Amino acid sequence: RDFGTRQAHELRMWLGDALSNQPLEGIEGKKGIEIRLRGGSKAVVADHLRTAAVHGTIVAMGDDRTDEELFHALPAEAITVAVGAPRRGAGYVLPTCRDVRRLIEDTVLSSTGTADEQGTPSLRRNSACGAAADAGLRDDATP
Repeated sequence: RDFGTRQAHELRMWLGDALSNQPLEGIEGKKGIEIRLRGGSKAVVADHLRTAAVHGTIVAMGDDRTDEELFHALPAEAITVAVGAPRRGAGYVLPTCRDVRRLIEDTVLSSTGTADEQGTPSLRRNSACGAAADAGLRDDATP
């Protein structure tokens, strides 16, 4: 481990002790420590979406452990995208944040009829997850 990673881990451990009698917890993310209400998570929002009358498609993208909680809590028909490495619960993977921005820009432009010819980034199927490829997203089998 590099020095920064070790320091983040030590901080999370210290916060765990310091917050043990508080309604807060420290969660180690990809590039930082998240302090949140104990028991609170992105999955709580997903549970709300599951019970609310949501119209349209739910799309969730993320790159760390807290996003895995969200992916698992969303309805099966939601589109879940891990950014960078494949994540548990994500149906799809985009290699970089730049690809996420390009996918969103292309989606908005195509919905307004002003799409350019650069094409959509290569969204590959997360082989660790069993969700079917849908909503026009390309999987690994597509050239």
